Amino acid sequence: MFHEVALEYAPAGILAAYAVPIDGTVVNPQDVIDLTARTHFFYNARDRYVQAFGFFQPPDSRAWQVLAFFLVRSSHVDFSSVTHMQRYQEKLGEFAQDVQALDLLMWDEPGFTCVYGALPFSAPIQKEFKNRTKLVLREQVWKLALECSDDSHIPIRTNYFQTVQDSMIGAQRRIWTAMKKVWGPNLRAGIHDTWHFESADMCDMNHGSMDLWRSLQIRSGGFVDLGGVNQLRDPASGYYAHLAAMSLICKSLGKFSREKFAFNNLWTVGDDEGEGWQKSVGGHDWRGEHLSRLAAVAGLSAAQHVAGISAMESTFAGTLRCSRRAIAVGKPAGGLSG
Repeated sequence: MFHEVALEYAPAGILAAYAVPIDGTVVNPQDVIDLTARTHFFYNARDRYVQAFGFFQPPDSRAWQVLAFFLVRSSHVDFSSVTHMQRYQEKLGEFAQDVQALDLLMWDEPGFTCVYGALPFSAPIQKEFKNRTKLVLREQVWKLALECSDDSHIPIRTNYFQTVQDSMIGAQRRIWTAMKKVWGPNLRAGIHDTWHFESADMCDMNHGSMDLWRSLQIRSGGFVDLGGVNQLRDPASGYYAHLAAMSLICKSLGKFSREKFAFNNLWTVGDDEGEGWQKSVGGHDWRGEHLSRLAAVAGLSAAQHVAGISAMESTFAGTLRCSRRAIAVGKPAGGLSG
């Protein structure tokens, strides 16, 4: 069993294995050799690694490599699973018994993990991919890792990642529709679009939200996040470029969202351990003058945040006043899935 923070991965075998020449930056599909039937699987539980092994005789004198894709079962929530989402809806129903009124139901950093070689491969995703392309995903999976000389990897990747995101969008749409019947038709829906520490990086586009604007159809507004803002203590810090990028994304999401609002949430790394820098940055009050000036540059207004240092709020719809009613923020929980 492998662990990544709260996620667990249980190795379940080899999905596919291919031999490909490594004499160029792209691969000719005619050169790819499927070795899956001849590949054996080994899992060293003590040392926590998996291995694919077997025998392969290269057909020519070029340098070759073997690319293996391992199948694992995970505790990661499966947004494409009807069973998973029904269980989540049941939990929301239990929550509604204690919370009679709700303004906003927001998913905190939701989505499939699509980075560092970890890609969702559930049965519903495979089925939808085949419906879109008439192709079997297992037979095309190597194109998610390698570029093809005929550019055939482009539609494979496009259809795969759109399938992944659309499954999440569909899940939230169904949950939002169902919970409006519980908390009323004015219930807002949101997605925390970006991670704290990868903000303004491509990891944000891969963690599940992917195309932030594509998912605006099932959200009331936008929500982005920038972590590690303690780096902004230095006026010359290159981290201000991250702040600028996230502020522009925030402004755009606010402009094109259903209710014309968005939040840019700023987080530190822990407290200042008594140094006092959270109260003063560059001679300015952090929560007041300094933050307001940073927000104004991007056409945003600053607002105090109850759980972190601060939040920036889009001014497209003016100030969104805090409600006395609850706002639920959380990650859907799921069981073991393939």
